[in-house]
Amino acid sequence: MKTRSKYLSVHSLEDLDEAIARNRGRIERKGKEVADRFAEVQEFYTPQHLITQGLRQTALNLNFYRNALGIVGALKHKLLK
Repeated sequence: MKTRSKYLSVHSLEDLDEAIARNRGRIERKGKEVADRFAEVQEFYTPQHLITQGLRQTALNLNFYRNALGIVGALKHKLLK
């Protein structure tokens, strides 16, 4: 019933034209906002950026595993001495 109350204030064709203009303006602003967001996403997800991010994440994981294996090896060496 909330949507119904919005249209109760329309009593003449002039009121209807004003309501249509307001809604059209909101729709156009939302459309522009969606287009801008889409452009930002397109700029962010370029093939170069995706490859760079993948390599960066892989390098971080490799460094972690290398360090973890080094620590485990050192502890094993100290414990077995």
